Amino acid sequence: MWIAWKSSRATQKPKPYPFVRVDNSLAKVTHEATIGCVDKKEIETLMARGLEEDDSIDIIVKGMLA
Repeated sequence: MWIAWKSSRATQKPKPYPFVRVDNSLAKVTHEATIGCVDKKEIETLMARGLEEDDSIDIIVKGMLA
């Protein structure tokens, strides 16, 4: 299974239309997404270790996606 994000060629900006392709005809697959805020405490913890706020947020978000 893989997920691809369709984008508009005219603007070259990604659009949030997930396309899920499954090659197994017996599989039942869904797509789920969540929107929320990054925990301020997590940001502060990383900033206390010397990171800038933007870098801290990037690390937290990338960690959620990994």
